[in-house]
Amino acid sequence: MLLFSWGRCEMPLVEVKLTIGRTDQQKEKIIEGITKVLVDVLNVKPEQVTVLLYDIPKLHWGLQGKPLTKIKI
Repeated sequence: MLLFSWGRCEMPLVEVKLTIGRTDQQKEKIIEGITKVLVDVLNVKPEQVTVLLYDIPKLHWGLQGKPLTKIKI
């Protein structure tokens, strides 16, 4: 998590990397959930929180020396 500070307000920025395939509804819940946790824990306002989601193709995500397309998980 990155924490930017402009003046007196801290601006948390969270980046989440996911493999492609999550629904829009799931992504919305991720953004809402992360925002709620940061509001509760850091005592910031929801409008101060930024959440970025990155969809990564399984071919571009490596694990155990192989792309996820070649691994059974």
